Amino acid sequence: GLLLFCAVGGFAQDLRDSLQTFYKVGSSRIDTLFMRNGESMSSFFQRNLTRFQHPDFELVKVTVIGSSSPEGNLAFNESLALQRARSLADYLRGRLSLDDQQLIVTSAGVDWRKLTDLAMNAKELPNQQEVLDVLQKDYRHNERLWRLKRVNNRIPYRWMYKHLFPLLRQSQVVVC
Repeated sequence: GLLLFCAVGGFAQDLRDSLQTFYKVGSSRIDTLFMRNGESMSSFFQRNLTRFQHPDFELVKVTVIGSSSPEGNLAFNESLALQRARSLADYLRGRLSLDDQQLIVTSAGVDWRKLTDLAMNAKELPNQQEVLDVLQKDYRHNERLWRLKRVNNRIPYRWMYKHLFPLLRQSQVVVC
């Protein structure tokens, strides 16, 4: 998912930072010990604390977007992605002074676009071109998933499940 900070004033051009939080399968709870979430979050707030507290810094809008990996039921994944965004938004509410007009929480759902990008760059992905052919076609969720599983007896699917899917189970913060 994505959390977007937008600022006006003297800091607008200088603010460029990001934070990703990752989640275990089926979870929307932020686990600070999982995939270095705690380190990433601590580092993000250390880098930005001065900016957030500066008198010329005006926070305009914060957008939080959660996402999920494709395995499983589409409705569940859509709901889970939104729960992940809400989890990160709640975490930030506890650390920043945000009012409801500044905060937008939304879901990217199953992040097929990011999976496609990751697959393009994963040279070790078995049957990479066949997988990309499936990912780049405009199939509905269930058909795309079914077709991915049919490539070379699920070998590329199992590889993606282990190496790429964990990178889709996330929320992201971008400061601009």
